[in-house]
Amino acid sequence: MSPLISALLKQADPDPYAEDPVGFIRDELGFHLWSKQREMAESVRDHDRTAVRACRGVGKTAGAAEIALWFLATHRNSRVITTAPTWHQVEQLLWREIRGAVGRAHVAGKGVMFPKPSTTKLELGDQWFAIGLSTNEPERFQGHHADHLLLIVDEASGVHESIFEAAEGFLTAQGAKILLIGNPTQIGGQFHRCFGKERALWNRIHISVYDSPNFTDEPVPAHVSRALPTRGWLEDAEEKYGRESAFFQVHALGEFPTQGPDTVIPLTLIDQAQLRERPANSAKERVVIGCDVARFGTDETVIVERIGQRVRILQTYMGKRPPATATGAQEGDIVATASWIAHYAAQHPIAHVRIVIDDTGVGGGVTDVLRRTPYPVTAFNGGNKAFREDLYPNRRSEIWFEAAAQLEDIDLDPDDQLAADLTAPKYKPDMKGRRVVERKDDTKKRLGRSPDRGDAVLLTLVPEQGGGAIVPPPLGTPRDHRSDDAILNDPM
Repeated sequence: MSPLISALLKQADPDPYAEDPVGFIRDELGFHLWSKQREMAESVRDHDRTAVRACRGVGKTAGAAEIALWFLATHRNSRVITTAPTWHQVEQLLWREIRGAVGRAHVAGKGVMFPKPSTTKLELGDQWFAIGLSTNEPERFQGHHADHLLLIVDEASGVHESIFEAAEGFLTAQGAKILLIGNPTQIGGQFHRCFGKERALWNRIHISVYDSPNFTDEPVPAHVSRALPTRGWLEDAEEKYGRESAFFQVHALGEFPTQGPDTVIPLTLIDQAQLRERPANSAKERVVIGCDVARFGTDETVIVERIGQRVRILQTYMGKRPPATATGAQEGDIVATASWIAHYAAQHPIAHVRIVIDDTGVGGGVTDVLRRTPYPVTAFNGGNKAFREDLYPNRRSEIWFEAAAQLEDIDLDPDDQLAADLTAPKYKPDMKGRRVVERKDDTKKRLGRSPDRGDAVLLTLVPEQGGGAIVPPPLGTPRDHRSDDAILNDPM
């Protein structure tokens, strides 16, 4: 036990830093809080309930980690309980920051010498500790009692209602506090209610990219400035995604998205999928390689690989002219694209691989070349009749809604442009009440670019043969070598 912790255990008087979180974090942890982080710390000191909605990259999680250590060290026999939507996030977001903060304090020789934490626990005594809990066990949030208790919920938009319900039991006790932080990705749920109908119960903090020191000229150390969003990042985000996009609203402005009921895939599903981790073993699981082939101009050719439930973008290039083939040879556009796809397919057992090509336009030529390889090829045409004609008029509409249903179990490539692509399409009902996803050309007009990365990911979700399920079929399922017929004028 460190000398400081031993002294804390014997200390009877309140810690003088209990009312000065900013000073404690500066003096004892050697961490510089910028103005909005200071506002967070002082809110936890002064209020029982604090909710922070913020844009990307402004240090809300780092600030919360420092607050956790301040609360634990300055409140005798306290407990800090943390959670997030997934166990990976518990370990690798807030607790990574906590472990780093303790390590930096040790290196700097600051006054507080916490014992070295485990992956998700820091103990000062039997009844004096901080711990990270998984959200799939709500019962673990019940029965916590302490003189001082702080619950920190990271990425609070994605945490299930059952966790908040379980936590309410101890949050009613005197001395209990709660800090919710996150990107405001989801309309509805507890985090959204904090800024809506329950706003009177919460001290609310909003952090936009325009509030950060690189935009306000607030003086901060150089290493802090380097870690915060830059004007260049903002300009790129505005150009790529547009100020009206859900991605820009959430990740740049820190606003809840104005996605209406006509949005096919909400941003919260995509954010959670991009943080999820699933194993990928092509020796045991089906491999699907999808390619959306560029048609002209600034469109991208995008090659995507799905192994089991793990989806990754393998390659993108603009226009019809690809880079040299995997062997280094220069080929025509169609042959080179097919060569790259075959190259990626060859990294896995032949019997496990299936290739899906957007067969409209120049994609048809890529399909023809790949049919000469040993791999089964599915030629996808989004304008074909849906398998479930009572719900959708065409395959494009059907696959978009099926993809939305599958995202709850998919480990999705953490590509920002992909996230923007997948949130972009809108839909409306037709005369029969079926859901019709807008044409790709219409989406392109609104975005100012083609959502090719999103479409390529969806190709990896196309079923091997008829039916509604989009989970890749188990190994041994007979392959379907049919190409779709009756092409309509509504291509993917």
